[in-house]
Amino acid sequence: MEDDVNLIKSNNQALNLIDDFIIKDENQINTNYQFIVSIKFNADKVKSYFKSKNIKFVDFKGEPILVLYIEKTEKNQLNIWSNKKFYNIFFSYEDYLIEYISPGGDLLDQKSLIIDENLNLKDININKLLNNYGLKNFLIIYLDKNYKNNIRTKLSINNSVYYKSFLYTGNYNILIPKLKFFVENIWKEQNIFNSESTKKVVYNFYPKNVVSLNLFIKTMSENKNISEKKIELVSKKKVIGSFIFSGSEDELIENFENQNIKIRKQNKNWEIYYNE
Repeated sequence: MEDDVNLIKSNNQALNLIDDFIIKDENQINTNYQFIVSIKFNADKVKSYFKSKNIKFVDFKGEPILVLYIEKTEKNQLNIWSNKKFYNIFFSYEDYLIEYISPGGDLLDQKSLIIDENLNLKDININKLLNNYGLKNFLIIYLDKNYKNNIRTKLSINNSVYYKSFLYTGNYNILIPKLKFFVENIWKEQNIFNSESTKKVVYNFYPKNVVSLNLFIKTMSENKNISEKKIELVSKKKVIGSFIFSGSEDELIENFENQNIKIRKQNKNWEIYYNE
């Protein structure tokens, strides 16, 4: 077997990442030789190779995410526990980086989650339901049938919260891959081993009052992609500060806007307001 391994190795660095391989099946048709090979890569060499090429990667699965799908009928009644069609399609798609779990909906679950029909998505608290499953992360998917083309989501992962809306045309098979793509992109941004590009933002924030200032500071502190937060000046009309963030600038702005924070970019500086 060692001789076989040496045969496929060369000066090509990628090939030299291989520790071992097994020919699982082989077949010869005329002059064509076909075979199926199981390849074992050296994990440490692969990580070193990726880093040398500035390739971002992850090599483990994330902690499970509890998926909660909620529908509000035209009569403003909430349907939480009878959405089997959605879950059947959701779990028919194979997952690679994240494991999803749906609530069983038994009496304990129902007692653990009481939602008022007028409650805002941002205010829904499912901590008791999460405790039933020993989980920390969750994805709430909310469809209000009074606004049929809009599905709103709230994702809490690794203590960071994200909001995103999706266009819904009535086809779960179109919607669900987009949902999973959104979640896995967030997870990958949080767990990339290689260093991500970072950017410094200098901002002017215009608070209407002390409450809006505290909300803005809280929003920044909860975003895991923001670091090195500094406030240079605080006055009644304006706060001047800066922070470092990694990942997608567009997703950062979208996440802010979903929490009623408006951003206007002025060259390298950001003008930030509460959209009230």
